[in-house]
Amino acid sequence: MFAPHFLRIALPSIAALLVVACGGGGESPGPDAPAVAQGTPRPVYVFRADLTGRIPNLGRWYNYIQSAQACASGIGFPDNVISPASCFNWVTDPIGANNQWVHSTGPWWIDPNHKMLPGGNGFGYVNVIAFTQLPAALLSPANLDDTTLSFSAHLGNTYSTVTAPSRLGTRKSHVYFWFQTRAKPIDNCTINPQIGEDCTRQSDYILTGADDPAYQIDSIPLATETPFRFRLSANDAALWTCLGAGINVKYECEDFATALRNVAVIGFLAAPVLPCPTIGTGAQEKCDTQAIAADPARYFNQGTFSFRALSIEKNTIRNTELRPAQLQVLGNTAEGPDAGWSPLLFGESLGTGQGAGIRIEFIDTSVFARLGLTTDTTAATFETLGYQILAQPNAMTPGDGAGTIMVVRPGHAGDFNRFTGVADLSRGDTVDLYRDKQNLVFLKNDEVVFQVPDPCGNDTACQLYPFASHFGTQQTANRFFQY
Repeated sequence: MFAPHFLRIALPSIAALLVVACGGGGESPGPDAPAVAQGTPRPVYVFRADLTGRIPNLGRWYNYIQSAQACASGIGFPDNVISPASCFNWVTDPIGANNQWVHSTGPWWIDPNHKMLPGGNGFGYVNVIAFTQLPAALLSPANLDDTTLSFSAHLGNTYSTVTAPSRLGTRKSHVYFWFQTRAKPIDNCTINPQIGEDCTRQSDYILTGADDPAYQIDSIPLATETPFRFRLSANDAALWTCLGAGINVKYECEDFATALRNVAVIGFLAAPVLPCPTIGTGAQEKCDTQAIAADPARYFNQGTFSFRALSIEKNTIRNTELRPAQLQVLGNTAEGPDAGWSPLLFGESLGTGQGAGIRIEFIDTSVFARLGLTTDTTAATFETLGYQILAQPNAMTPGDGAGTIMVVRPGHAGDFNRFTGVADLSRGDTVDLYRDKQNLVFLKNDEVVFQVPDPCGNDTACQLYPFASHFGTQQTANRFFQY
C-alpha cells in the first residue's frame, strides 16, 4: 500500500534517437529577421501548466481516488484498515492542462505516508488532490526560491471536508499547495518494501501560512472562481509545514531552504484527514465500508476541487535588451568541430552579470543544430566547448512535434558528450540559455527545462561566449539573439 507520490516517467533510450550524418540548423539571424522590441520584459517560468510540447506525461496532472472498480491506469490499492480500495488516476491528458480547468473529485485515497506515530514527525493522514512532476525537475532540481505561484481555484456545490487530528492538533481539513523534493540516495541502506525503505530520502512541505486562512485554498465560496497568488521564498520557512515520515520511512524534513531549491513534484493536497472507520479487532480488523456508505461526508472529504492557469514564475527578469546575435568564425579554419558540422561561430561575451543569455528561434526544424555557451573560444570540438543544446529533427515520441531538443552535459570523463532528452521541438519554438543567480538555466518557450551551476561560479573575471554550429543544408536560417 506504499504508493509513490508520482509515477516515474519512462523515457526512450537517448542513444537510439541520435542518427549519424543528419542535417542541422543555421547560425545567423537571417536577412528576414524582424525588428525586435527593445526593453520588453521577458518572464521566466519554472512551470506553466498550460504549456504544451513537452515529453508526454511531464506536466500532466494526476491524483489518487477511492474506487472499488478496476483502475483505468492499471495501478490500484486494495481495501485496508486505513483506506478503502483506491486507484492512481490521471486527471488530464498527456499534454497537461492545455488551457482547461483541472478537476479532482473525491473521495480521495487516504495517504498513510505521513501518519502520526509515537516519537515521529509525521503530520497525519492526507488526501492526494492533484499533483504533477515538473518538467524542469526531470533531469535536474527545480528551484522554486524567489518565485511567484499563481492560479485560480473553484469548489463544486457538494464540496465538504472533515475535522481530523494532526501533529499540530485537531483541525478542519483544507487544501494546501504542496511540493516534494527530488529523491536523494543514502548509503549503508537495505531496501525494505515493508516499511517503504527504498534507500532514498525526500521531503514534503505544505504552504499552511502559519494557519493564516488566506493559505487555505478551499476557504472560498462554493461555485465561485477565486484567484490566488503566493510568493515562494527560502526565507519564509515559517509559512510552511513539513509532512515528515509516517508509515513510509523514506520521508524526512530537510532544511526548508535546501528543499525549496530541490523540487521534483508540486500540487495540492488536503490535510489532515481521517482514516477509515474500522470493524473487527486484531487480524480481523478492516475498513467498515457499510458505515461509510451510510454517511460518506462524515468520514471523508467530498466533492470537486478545480483549478486552472497555474504558473510558477521567477521574480527576476532577464536582461530586457533583446538584439540579433552577431555570430562569426574566429580564426581561419574552415573545418567543423566534428565530421560534417559547419565551422563554429562565436558571439560576443554575455558579460558577468545575471540575466544575460542567448536565444534561438527555430524557423527550420528539419536539420541538426548546436547552441551553447563556452568559456573558451579556441575550443575545437563539441566535447570541450561546454553545456549546449542539440536540436535534432527526430521526435522523441513518434508522431509528436518536428524534432527534439536535448541538453548535452558532461559524461564521467568530463567531456560534453552525454545527451539527455528534454522536450519536443516544433517550428517557432524558442530555446534560451541564460545566467540566473550563479546558475545556467535552459529554457524552452520561456519555461525552465534544465539547470546547472554557472560554469563561471564566483569568478567575476570569467566570460561566457555563445557558440553555434549546424549539420547539413537548412531551408531557412534560424534566428539567434542575445540579451
